Amino acid sequence: MKKYALCNGTNNGENNAGSKAARDAVNIAEGLGYELNSLYVSKDGHTTPMNALTGAVNTLRLCARLRQGDIVFIQYPINRQLMRFVYKALNFKKVHIITLIHDIDFLRNVPLGKKGVEGMKELELSLLAQSECLICHNSSMIKALKKEKLDVKFVSLELFDYLYEGEDAKHSDNLAEVIVAGNLFEQKAGYLYKLDSNNHFKLSLYGSNLGDNFKYENAQYHGSFTPDELISNMCGSYGLVWDGPELDTCSGNYGKYLKINNPHKVSLYLAAGLPVVVWRDSALYPFVAENGVGFGVASLNELDSELEKYASRYAELSDNVKKIQKKVKNGDFLTKALQKAENMIS
Repeated sequence: MKKYALCNGTNNGENNAGSKAARDAVNIAEGLGYELNSLYVSKDGHTTPMNALTGAVNTLRLCARLRQGDIVFIQYPINRQLMRFVYKALNFKKVHIITLIHDIDFLRNVPLGKKGVEGMKELELSLLAQSECLICHNSSMIKALKKEKLDVKFVSLELFDYLYEGEDAKHSDNLAEVIVAGNLFEQKAGYLYKLDSNNHFKLSLYGSNLGDNFKYENAQYHGSFTPDELISNMCGSYGLVWDGPELDTCSGNYGKYLKINNPHKVSLYLAAGLPVVVWRDSALYPFVAENGVGFGVASLNELDSELEKYASRYAELSDNVKKIQKKVKNGDFLTKALQKAENMIS
């Protein structure tokens, strides 16, 4: 039995973490003995018809080498028409397919053109059903997919890894300095644009697309960095994970999705050595609470009082973070999930 990992890449050089999770997953799989097989490389992060054709040809080349009982690791999603072909070709060869899920669009109400969200749901479920084992973000995502009657095996990832060998983020002397890193555009992070004089915590922003109408006075924008450069340039006491247009709760498609997914920025903050602040109704809150690596809030309007409350426990939270930090930086979570998936299918 041999093990193979399908991958694709971009060479656009953008300062975002959009592809880091996928790159890290490939590197972790390679360390576990998976042979890497490139589908295609895109220039701008989007799959062109030529990319899809290249991916199909490279899939057929791999299939010529596959033997029944081999294991193929693939990440979801890539171009869905290409994925349809890839899954069909791999299943024809009667190999074991393990799929790591990054995002599921129908669970965040993304429509499939005129077919709407229901069309996207039908398409995605038909694709995910082609795997023997799905590595999902957490138990909440597994529960949501089991509700759709997917007849596959499930493994919980628990947390995305963030491979990193550089310096930790700098810890601020101000224990009320909160970092927000990522895409800062208003449609996703609308809550940032509603902060006012009623909020007092210091905000340090890292990322792209900060709008001109951002007015919070107790904030500093530090610019945009590549995923490999970001951590060493960060300074703060906590990393904040919040989405949607409101301060009182995480709402809208992005906010509600936090009930299902593991945001990659949680892994970024933990890899940086920072405790995190998350929405109390998020899927990741139980992990944060059980491991003591931060705290949860129901509303950002209670963040000031909670930061003051946890000031006396900051050293304890930081010590707990160090335990998880090592695992995240070394790729322990996907390593454990892949090994569990391999045992389940064998």
